[in-house]
Amino acid sequence: MSELPASILEDVRHEIVTEDAVLELFRRRIPGMKFTSLIEQDAPAPFVLVRKVAPTGAALRDYRFLETHYFSAEVFTDGLEADIDGPRIILAMRNALTRAALDHDPVLGDRGWIQSGRMVGDAMRRADYANSEGPVQYADLPQEWARYTATFRMQIKRAHVGPNIFTS
Repeated sequence: MSELPASILEDVRHEIVTEDAVLELFRRRIPGMKFTSLIEQDAPAPFVLVRKVAPTGAALRDYRFLETHYFSAEVFTDGLEADIDGPRIILAMRNALTRAALDHDPVLGDRGWIQSGRMVGDAMRRADYANSEGPVQYADLPQEWARYTATFRMQIKRAHVGPNIFTS
């Protein structure tokens, strides 16, 4: 249960959080695959970590009608087929997102529908649990594990126009 004040929860009741929308979509479209927004301690592979990422390029955005969401998929696999399974899962995600857009899948109940979706960054193999920048080092993956990452863009047509600063 959320600890946020009721005033905040009421104000954002029609808003779409990227991770919530993406997790709902892929859990529905690819049953049997584990999708998560946090890595659980000792979670067995395969699983997909989904996170919102910064958009490519700066632009003025009008959130009232159409929202653009960029997200990454980090696929963790293990075993002798790990290098094959990771890209396969990413391709299945690409296909599921494409079908969801063609079918205008609903998003989070009544908040909108998927208008378009595409993979914008190809599957790339990574050697450790997270990408490092500068002197930061992350733990290596367990032996026989592989991590593949890809970036996606999803556009959602909002069912509820807003927020509009001129109405209360």
